[in-house]
Amino acid sequence: MDETLVGVGVLIAVNDLIQRSCIMARIGLGSVAPTPIRAKNTEKFLKGKRIEDIICRQAAEVAANESSPRSRAEYRREMVKVFVKQALDRALKKFSK
Repeated sequence: MDETLVGVGVLIAVNDLIQRSCIMARIGLGSVAPTPIRAKNTEKFLKGKRIEDIICRQAAEVAANESSPRSRAEYRREMVKVFVKQALDRALKKFSK
């Protein structure tokens, strides 16, 4: 049996490549709540902040706290942290190209 344990999608817009201040963020989480959810507290946390490593790690923590998995909760919350951080890092790399 295949089972999705965690799904994360991130869309982020920054004001420019130098300041990298977040003007908009959308974060979707799957398989960590009874239905897919948007991590609205995490989106609010990011807005207006300079997107850098420490902020990405803090955002990942906020997202993990927004999840409410029914099973394997500790593992799924940890994976939310990992995947949100990775997704934000990847998004920022695309800006710098």
